[in-house]
Formats: sequence, structure tokens, C-alpha cells
Amino acid sequence: MFEIATFSKDDLDMAVCWANRYHPILTEATIQVAEGYEVGTWRDYRVLAEEALNDYFIPVPGTDVPVCFVDPDAASKLVVTRLKDQGARVARKAEAGAGYDISFGDDRAKAVRIDRKLNLARRIFDCADFEGKPSNCFVRAGYVPSNAEARRTASGGYVRDTGRFFSVTVPKYTINTSGDPHLHDRIEAAFERHGTTPCVRHAWRAKEDLISRGGEVIEGTFRSLFMGAKELGETRFGRLLKIRNKPTGDTELTKLASFTVAGADRFYSYVDVVRRSMDPRGWGVEEYEAACFAGDEEALNAPLFFNHYGRPLLVPAARVEFRKVVRLAGIKCGERDAWMHLGRHDQVIRALDEIEDMDVPEFIKDRLRDDLATYMGWAGKEEMLKIYGARHFAARRAKWTSDFQAGRGEVARPTSSFRTAPALQSAFEGW
Repeated sequence: MFEIATFSKDDLDMAVCWANRYHPILTEATIQVAEGYEVGTWRDYRVLAEEALNDYFIPVPGTDVPVCFVDPDAASKLVVTRLKDQGARVARKAEAGAGYDISFGDDRAKAVRIDRKLNLARRIFDCADFEGKPSNCFVRAGYVPSNAEARRTASGGYVRDTGRFFSVTVPKYTINTSGDPHLHDRIEAAFERHGTTPCVRHAWRAKEDLISRGGEVIEGTFRSLFMGAKELGETRFGRLLKIRNKPTGDTELTKLASFTVAGADRFYSYVDVVRRSMDPRGWGVEEYEAACFAGDEEALNAPLFFNHYGRPLLVPAARVEFRKVVRLAGIKCGERDAWMHLGRHDQVIRALDEIEDMDVPEFIKDRLRDDLATYMGWAGKEEMLKIYGARHFAARRAKWTSDFQAGRGEVARPTSSFRTAPALQSAFEGW
């Protein structure tokens, strides 16, 4: 089987081995793919890359040459077989020669994982320098190979060989919210009692205060504070940060985020006390501030948070600590333990509630929703409300219905509106 071995802290110092034998072509291809990712992100994707190699790059018997390098038709059949083994429903698309449609029912997580794995396989194949390499059997809709004539499909995308691409159908994303107004305080108490890595607690606090995703802050550096200050024309660190946004395809985006006043005080206090005690140079806010504005690259690239061993904190390690803390404290959302991203959803719903309750004209509410969408890193209000809006407004209607029934008295109660509007009941109960 294939293994991706690493030899140092540098994630690009790796080797792909087949049956414990070094495979130079796939090693070089995998390194080229890895260069397109940030260090912490690639550590997550490296596992998927190894799985993709083992699933789709099976060598011809007696050799170390993958089947996909010599026989794309056989390789395409191999991919379909592997997908079916993993529980996928694989069907030819209705249009002639339009490839395969892959679905996993309602299992969104599995669909996303397989989609990423197929995309990694396609990119590894593209980067492989192999003489006489055939057409890419992993080509997907919308991808244009650079070394061959492309053909437009019925949907408007371009593919080289429309008979061999795999399109994964990902179920619609639905959000979860805790419905617990005291969730933040309960997690704080859990960290106080069960936490063993102080920086994880402070990283979680910063993430909650900025209403950001974990990877946007946890793996952040002092450059984000410096760039935030530059945006405002300031010469001191402040409440504004310029952090990376959720990437679109292979494009890394950035966005601005702001601490609250109390959140900024907590964060800079952490930098001056907890982080200073772990910093190799013993620096606090003033030292990093002076060095960053003087153009010191080492200071700009210094991590905001450390792990238990004094190395840069990564998202996977932060999640492990967070899950341990909430599990020991018994903090749940429905039947599963609370997770780190949950607070972001709660705060968006809370913000939409606050906007809805404001006594201002509707056009001002629309503008505030647009501002919220921009801050959250969404393309626009419409995109945000596709995800959050249905849950938010349905839950509000359910709450209004419940309050109305509660005020009608015992005699009128049997005619519950939930009997005629089960959708409201499901929203009210938390889906």
C-alpha cells in the first residue's frame, strides 16, 4: 500500500512509498499539490491524499506504475468500484457521455470527504511527470486540461473527456444551533475545571469574540494584527485584525474582523502574561508591536497561540482539547457533544434576532444584514440567509406561536398551532 512519510517539521519534506519502496513520480506530484496549501491545512489533507493514492492509484500487477497512467478506461472502472465499496450510489448522468454522478444520501460529511479526495487525485495525476501519460480519468466538470482540446458539456463546463469525470452530489448544508443562551459560560467553566492547555482556552475565547471560524484565528500570526492596524492607518495594535477567510477553490481570501472592547482587553492581557511566559524571546505586546512595525519578519510570522509543548497551535490539536473539555463537562447539543464551531452559529442567529427586533425601517435592517454577511465572510446577504435564514425565521415564528398559545389559557390550549404546522414544531425543537 501507499504511505506518505515525512522526515521533518517541514510538511513538504515527504516521500510517497509503495510497499516500502520510494516512488519518485508520485512523491514529486504530491509535493507540488501540497505547495498549494497552508501548512496546517495540508496536515489535514495529507491523510486524504494518502487515501486517494491507495484507492485510485493501484499499480499494474508486478510494477509500481499506477493503472491510471497507462489505461484510463480501466482506471475509471476502478474508481467506480472503489466508490461503490464506500457506499456511494454511482450513476451515469442522463446526458450521453456526461460521466458519473455520485451521491451518499444525506451523509454530507462523507460526500464532502469523497469530493475532496477525488479532487486531490485529479491534481496529483496532473502534476505527475510520466512519459506517455494518458488523459486524466479524474477530470471533473468545469476543469480545463492545459494540454488537450477541451469540449463543452451540456451544462456549460469544459472537460477533456466527457465520458470520464466524477461529479459528487453534496446534500444541502443545514446548520445546528445549541439553543442554550448560557453555552459560552458553561464552556468557560469547563475550561476552568478540565482544561490543560491555556492557549486553547484563549484561542477559543478569541474565536468566539471575533465570530470567526477556528482556522481563521487559531493558526493566526501577529501579521493579522499588524495588517489590521495598517487598514486603519494606526501605528499600534488595536481591535481590528486582517485574517484569512474560507478559501474559494484554490484561492485564499482575507477579511477584516474586530474584537469587542472587552475581548481586546482579554486578548492583549493573555499576550502579556500567558503567551509571554511561553514565548522563546519572552516578548509581550509592546515588543511585538515595535518589531512588527519595524518590518521584522520573524515577529510578523510569530504565532498568536502555542500548544502544550510551546510550538504553534494548530486547529486539530485545539479541537482535541476542546472536545476533551466539553466531554468531561457533559456539554451537549442534542445527542452529540458540543463542538468548537457551534458558537459561531449561535451568534449569527442571535445577531439576526437583534436586527429583527430593532425599531427601524426595513431597509435599515436589510443594510445591517448585508453588513453582518460581509463581516462573516459570506458573498452577500442572500447567501447567508440561505443557510441561516430559514432556521432563524422559522424558529422565531415557532416561538411566537408558543408564546401566543401560552397566553390563551388552559381552556383554549388543545387547539395547538403545532398540529397544523409541524414545520414550526421541528424548528422550535431544534431540528
